[in-house]
Amino acid sequence: MHRSRMLRPFALLPLLLVVVPARPAHAGQRMLGWRSVAVEARLDDRGAIHVKERQAMVFDGDWNGGERTFWVGPGQRLRFGRITRTAPDGAEIPLAEGDLSRVDQYALDGRVLRWRSRLATDPPFEMTDLVYTLEYTLENVVVERTDGLFELDHDFAFPNRPGAIAEVHVRLELDPAWSPIDRAPAEATSGSPAHVEQSWGLLMPGESAILKLPLRWVGPGDPPVGGLSPDEARLLTGGLVLALLAAAAFVVRRARAVGLVGVPRPRVDAAWLAEHVLVHPPELVAYAFHGVAGPSAVAAVIARMEAEGKVASRPLPRDAWGPGLALSLRVPRTALEDHERALCDALFFDGDETDTRRLREHYADRGLDLGRRIAPALEDRLEALAPEPPLRRRWPYVVAAILLVVAGLTISVAGAVRGERLEVFGPFPSALPLLLVFLGIARTFRSGSPRRAWVAGLVLLVLHGAAIAAIDWLGNRGPGGRATLVPIGAAVTWLGLLLVTVLAAVPRTSRERLLFRRRCAAARDFFRAELKRPSPRLQDAWTPYLFALGLRRVAERWSRIHGASTHDTRADRDSSGHGSAAGTPSASGSGWTGGGGQFSGGGASGSWAAIAGLAAGVAAPSSSSPSGSSSSSGGSSSGSSSGGGGGGGW
Repeated sequence: MHRSRMLRPFALLPLLLVVVPARPAHAGQRMLGWRSVAVEARLDDRGAIHVKERQAMVFDGDWNGGERTFWVGPGQRLRFGRITRTAPDGAEIPLAEGDLSRVDQYALDGRVLRWRSRLATDPPFEMTDLVYTLEYTLENVVVERTDGLFELDHDFAFPNRPGAIAEVHVRLELDPAWSPIDRAPAEATSGSPAHVEQSWGLLMPGESAILKLPLRWVGPGDPPVGGLSPDEARLLTGGLVLALLAAAAFVVRRARAVGLVGVPRPRVDAAWLAEHVLVHPPELVAYAFHGVAGPSAVAAVIARMEAEGKVASRPLPRDAWGPGLALSLRVPRTALEDHERALCDALFFDGDETDTRRLREHYADRGLDLGRRIAPALEDRLEALAPEPPLRRRWPYVVAAILLVVAGLTISVAGAVRGERLEVFGPFPSALPLLLVFLGIARTFRSGSPRRAWVAGLVLLVLHGAAIAAIDWLGNRGPGGRATLVPIGAAVTWLGLLLVTVLAAVPRTSRERLLFRRRCAAARDFFRAELKRPSPRLQDAWTPYLFALGLRRVAERWSRIHGASTHDTRADRDSSGHGSAAGTPSASGSGWTGGGGQFSGGGASGSWAAIAGLAAGVAAPSSSSPSGSSSSSGGSSSGSSSGGGGGGGW
């Protein structure tokens, strides 16, 4: 007798040690193992593997029958054929599909196959050998590698099982269109299909039988690893271009309707400022320009109230927090307007005197947001000046955009799992940074000047066009110009990003309010340009508007450079130009000294930063918890891209 046949009975010893350590201590205990799993498989020229899986099972206990769970990867498809039982005489008995009420019936629920081997009224199994053969097909199991080759990475076992498998033997037949690499095929002759055989010894629960086989496509035509032809890729690209053009047309149409674009740039001078900007309180200008009642609006209120004599300020020595400022209330609180009263009630909490140090100490435990105190009144005033139409609900579009991005990333990652190439914009790994860039540029388009709006719109078109070009390039990078999930997923992701861009770029405000903001932006550009000159055509009475439009640092820089040369001329200036927001400066520009003539706590006194620090309020205390680390372990013993799954009984 051959030596291998003499030793064959001993090969079952590990299985017996696992399955039959002892007789069960009670009748409810069950054990299950496999004496062998023999697989005959064929890989066809379309990348589908046809499997004939013979399981020699050992049941012990009150099992109902067997179970097989198929793992089907992204882009793959399972087609179940049949299941048979091998009788003791060797006859193959087909099992019938049914409700599992009778022996030799099976049911396939999704990817879980069950069959009945014992009725509930029958006695329990006692080390009973039953052999079942499963026939099924799994499509799209071949994956493309980055080096242009292909690979079959298949698990011919089922690691999720309750018992051990004594041995696994696989015999794989390859269609002539596939040529194995770095592996000598068995029984290969000229003109006949190649065969590959591999065996595994004892496999404990959780262990797999993975066959990794590098392949080269030698058949006619394109390899069967994709579904988008070049024509289909071009059709997809054309649809994306149409979507981009439609989105651009919609945004431009909406922008023209509200006056964001298509409105001529105003010619700004002192008369224009007095008519369109300086006629409004500086805090209202700040609120309209920035869209929020932030530190700029608060600083503008304080600066205006000092210019009107309602409060007085004096600088304090610098401390660890920066320049300090003291304020005194000079008028009764009943004489203040609504938002002025709300602001002063917060600042002067215990009398008519306050300073930055006392504010920090008083509000240290709860913080102080001065902008929130004045925001309601400013919104009411802006609504009366430029009514806002009822806003349409946007949450359905936001939800749709999120779903598109998530779906696109999921589809692309599925393509990556299948082995599709991801050289550029694969599953859009830069989707989040790209989204942030789109949002930033869209915000510039929506709230900027006409020139900035056109530039931002052009940049958005270029970026979106580059994304379409990358998707088109990716769609033609598969073998023979074919690819499937990755370009489709990238296209879906891009559609989501495009929808987000449209939502962020389309103005939701009224035409009146947007034009008011445009006038404020024009005034800001005028002030900024003048502050670059040694003798700007400005007045100290306009200092609150510099705070309002966020030009505090620019004005502070001018004061440091040019303020000393003009400070001594303050007494010689015509006082008639002071105290009126719409005062007209002289032709020589001598109406500006850096703000010191109207605001003693800022401007030429060098305390612009002090008023800005006071307007910023007091930050609320933040609580921090010790950072911890969490670890998780897990994984799959099967690292294959196809096959695997589970098996056992029920």
